[in-house]
Amino acid sequence: AGSGGRVVVSNVNIGTGARTWEAWVYCKENNGWNTFCDSGNERPLIGCLGDQLRVYPDSTNHYTMTPNTWNHVVVAFASDSDYDVFVNGDRVTTAQNYSSNQVTGTRDIWLGGDTGGESLNGYISIARVYTK
Repeated sequence: AGSGGRVVVSNVNIGTGARTWEAWVYCKENNGWNTFCDSGNERPLIGCLGDQLRVYPDSTNHYTMTPNTWNHVVVAFASDSDYDVFVNGDRVTTAQNYSSNQVTGTRDIWLGGDTGGESLNGYISIARVYTK
């Protein structure tokens, strides 16, 4: 995607409460912030700060991402206030207390950044959001 590359998926009904965010991601570097999925209002925003996988606005480091490798990332919200994180099929975080509330309803979903300062130096494949 690079610093200017991003995809917007319009009018996605992401519902409320329990939902799962999933993507295959490949980061070419681990400098700065690399955005995988953004709900349109950063609640959640899933990506890496440096080499650390995060679910913004939380500051918890869930996994150390190695650059130049494909990783399967799943963030499964049991409710608006707790989530699990899986990387490559392994649960790396259980019942993390979410410091915010997820956005709800029908909205645009951003992959690889937004129209602001977010970006991704890498690739995204098979990105999904669904109720579990």
